[in-house]
Amino acid sequence: AGSSWPVTIFTDAHQYEIEDLLRLPDVAIASNKTDIADIILLSRSKVLLLAQSSTFSYWAAFLQTDALVIRPEGDWQQIIRGNEFNEAYNEISWNHLDEISTVDLKAKMHRRQIFLNQF
Repeated sequence: AGSSWPVTIFTDAHQYEIEDLLRLPDVAIASNKTDIADIILLSRSKVLLLAQSSTFSYWAAFLQTDALVIRPEGDWQQIIRGNEFNEAYNEISWNHLDEISTVDLKAKMHRRQIFLNQF
């Protein structure tokens, strides 16, 4: 068992569309800010879980220097940026429907000393 991390959801969805996520412990929706403020906040996150085909979240990941970036497997962009310049930046492709992919993701997150109670 590990500790829970606070999660902030950046979305243009209506709150009722993500109400199941908002019921989880330590999960909140980001307050309304300008798009540039949101991208800057996202680019400073330690973990980014990208939305399928979201150029907005992909730009935030591109601007990131030391995050764990989790991108959907099979999405249009296979690599956002490499870690040639900074080994603290790490991208992982994840298929949430594939148990092996999820086990691999959890192991990689554990190695980075990121502990989550559940997915």
